[in-house]
Amino acid sequence: MRPYNLIKYMTTETTTQPQPTLRNLLIRLWRHLSKRRQRQLGVLLVLMLASAFSEVISLGAVLPFIGILTAPEKVFNNAFVK
Repeated sequence: MRPYNLIKYMTTETTTQPQPTLRNLLIRLWRHLSKRRQRQLGVLLVLMLASAFSEVISLGAVLPFIGILTAPEKVFNNAFVK
C-alpha cells in the first residue's frame, strides 16, 4: 500500500454511529449521578460562581486603593472629600 493511500485509509471514518455531542454526554453523566451528588454539584457550581463574582469585586477594589497610595494629593484636593 502506498503512503498516500495509507493516510487516506487511516483518516476515513469507519464507524457509522454519530458522534455524541457534549450536551448529550453531560445529560448522560447527570442521569448517572445520585440525587445527593446532583445536589452537591449544584451547590458547588453556585459557590464557584459566587467566588468568581467576589474575585472580580476584590480586584476592582484594589486599583482605586493603589491609586490613593500613589497620589494622595488628588484625593485630598477633591471637593467631595473637603
